[in-house]
Amino acid sequence: MLMFSGMLVFIITLGISGGESKAWFYLAAPIIFVLIALVAFARLVFIPMMQGKITLELDDEKANCYLSDRTIYWKDVSEINDSYTRYSSSIVFTMMDGGEISVSAKWIAGNTRSIRKKMEEYFAQTL
Repeated sequence: MLMFSGMLVFIITLGISGGESKAWFYLAAPIIFVLIALVAFARLVFIPMMQGKITLELDDEKANCYLSDRTIYWKDVSEINDSYTRYSSSIVFTMMDGGEISVSAKWIAGNTRSIRKKMEEYFAQTL
Protein backbone atom coordinates (compact mmCIF):
# COMPACT_ATOMS: atom_id res chain seq x y z
CA MET A 1 0.00 0.00 0.00
CA LEU A 2 2.88 2.30 0.79
CA MET A 3 4.45 1.57 -2.60
CA PHE A 4 1.12 2.32 -4.31
CA SER A 5 0.85 5.67 -2.55
CA GLY A 6 4.47 6.52 -3.42
CA MET A 7 3.98 5.71 -7.10
CA LEU A 8 0.79 7.76 -7.20
CA VAL A 9 2.50 10.79 -5.65
CA PHE A 10 5.42 10.39 -8.10
CA ILE A 11 3.06 10.29 -11.09
CA ILE A 12 1.09 13.32 -9.92
CA THR A 13 4.34 15.22 -9.29
CA LEU A 14 5.46 14.43 -12.84
CA GLY A 15 2.17 15.77 -14.15
CA ILE A 16 2.35 19.00 -12.17
CA SER A 17 5.98 19.69 -13.02
CA GLY A 18 5.48 18.79 -16.67
CA GLY A 19 3.88 22.12 -17.51
CA GLU A 20 1.82 22.10 -20.70
CA SER A 21 2.92 18.65 -21.81
CA LYS A 22 0.26 15.96 -21.43
CA ALA A 23 2.68 13.18 -22.29
CA TRP A 24 2.89 12.21 -18.62
CA PHE A 25 -0.80 11.30 -18.70
CA TYR A 26 -0.24 8.61 -21.34
CA LEU A 27 2.38 7.04 -19.09
CA ALA A 28 0.49 7.58 -15.84
CA ALA A 29 -2.91 6.13 -16.84
CA PRO A 30 -1.71 2.55 -17.54
CA ILE A 31 0.60 2.59 -14.50
CA ILE A 32 -2.23 3.72 -12.22
CA PHE A 33 -4.53 1.05 -13.67
CA VAL A 34 -1.94 -1.69 -13.09
CA LEU A 35 -1.24 -0.47 -9.55
CA ILE A 36 -4.95 -0.43 -8.69
CA ALA A 37 -5.33 -3.98 -10.08
CA LEU A 38 -2.35 -5.19 -8.04
CA VAL A 39 -3.68 -3.63 -4.84
CA ALA A 40 -7.12 -5.14 -5.45
CA PHE A 41 -5.59 -8.58 -6.07
CA ALA A 42 -3.50 -8.35 -2.94
CA ARG A 43 -6.42 -7.27 -0.74
CA LEU A 44 -9.01 -9.66 -2.16
CA VAL A 45 -6.96 -12.79 -2.89
CA PHE A 46 -3.34 -12.82 -1.81
CA ILE A 47 -3.59 -11.52 1.77
CA PRO A 48 -6.55 -13.79 2.71
CA MET A 49 -4.70 -16.73 1.14
CA MET A 50 -1.58 -16.01 3.19
CA GLN A 51 -3.68 -15.71 6.35
CA GLY A 52 -5.15 -19.16 5.69
CA LYS A 53 -8.73 -17.96 5.37
CA ILE A 54 -11.38 -20.29 3.97
CA THR A 55 -12.02 -19.96 0.24
CA LEU A 56 -14.79 -22.51 -0.20
CA GLU A 57 -17.12 -23.94 2.43
CA LEU A 58 -19.51 -26.81 1.75
CA ASP A 59 -22.41 -27.89 3.93
CA ASP A 60 -25.63 -29.86 3.53
CA GLU A 61 -27.63 -27.06 1.96
CA LYS A 62 -25.16 -24.79 0.15
CA ALA A 63 -21.68 -24.02 -1.11
CA ASN A 64 -20.16 -20.67 -0.04
CA CYS A 65 -17.36 -19.31 -2.18
CA TYR A 66 -15.94 -16.45 -0.12
CA LEU A 67 -13.48 -15.35 -2.79
CA SER A 68 -16.19 -14.45 -5.32
CA ASP A 69 -18.83 -13.83 -2.62
CA ARG A 70 -21.25 -16.41 -4.04
CA THR A 71 -23.64 -18.74 -2.29
CA ILE A 72 -24.97 -21.65 -4.30
CA TYR A 73 -27.84 -23.65 -2.84
CA TRP A 74 -27.84 -27.35 -3.72
CA LYS A 75 -31.62 -27.33 -4.30
CA ASP A 76 -31.09 -24.85 -7.18
CA VAL A 77 -28.40 -26.95 -8.90
CA SER A 78 -29.21 -29.48 -11.63
CA GLU A 79 -25.66 -30.54 -12.57
CA ILE A 80 -22.03 -30.02 -11.52
CA ASN A 81 -19.16 -30.17 -14.04
CA ASP A 82 -15.55 -29.13 -14.16
CA SER A 83 -14.16 -26.90 -16.88
CA TYR A 84 -10.54 -26.62 -17.96
CA THR A 85 -8.94 -23.86 -19.97
CA ARG A 86 -5.32 -23.36 -20.86
CA TYR A 87 -4.46 -21.43 -17.70
CA SER A 88 -7.19 -22.23 -15.18
CA SER A 89 -9.89 -24.61 -14.12
CA SER A 90 -13.29 -24.07 -12.61
CA ILE A 91 -16.33 -25.83 -11.26
CA VAL A 92 -19.46 -25.11 -13.31
CA PHE A 93 -22.89 -25.35 -11.71
CA THR A 94 -25.83 -25.73 -14.09
CA MET A 95 -28.82 -24.24 -12.34
CA MET A 96 -32.46 -25.35 -12.48
CA ASP A 97 -33.39 -22.19 -14.39
CA GLY A 98 -30.86 -23.04 -17.13
CA GLY A 99 -28.18 -20.57 -16.05
CA GLU A 100 -24.60 -21.44 -15.21
CA ILE A 101 -22.40 -20.31 -12.34
CA SER A 102 -18.66 -20.84 -12.59
CA VAL A 103 -16.39 -20.90 -9.53
CA SER A 104 -12.66 -20.73 -10.14
CA ALA A 105 -10.70 -23.57 -8.56
CA LYS A 106 -7.40 -21.71 -8.80
CA TRP A 107 -7.22 -20.67 -5.14
CA ILE A 108 -8.87 -23.77 -3.66
CA ALA A 109 -6.58 -26.44 -2.18
CA GLY A 110 -6.77 -29.72 -4.10
CA ASN A 111 -7.26 -30.57 -7.72
CA THR A 112 -10.43 -29.61 -9.57
CA ARG A 113 -11.67 -33.14 -10.04
CA SER A 114 -11.48 -33.98 -6.32
CA ILE A 115 -13.21 -30.70 -5.43
CA ARG A 116 -16.01 -31.48 -7.90
CA LYS A 117 -16.41 -35.01 -6.51
CA LYS A 118 -16.73 -33.63 -2.98
CA MET A 119 -19.34 -31.17 -4.18
CA GLU A 120 -21.22 -33.98 -5.92
CA GLU A 121 -21.33 -35.88 -2.60
CA TYR A 122 -23.03 -32.94 -0.90
CA PHE A 123 -25.30 -32.47 -3.92
CA ALA A 124 -26.33 -36.16 -3.87
CA GLN A 125 -27.40 -35.84 -0.20
CA THR A 126 -30.01 -33.24 -1.16
CA LEU A 127 -31.65 -35.41 -3.83
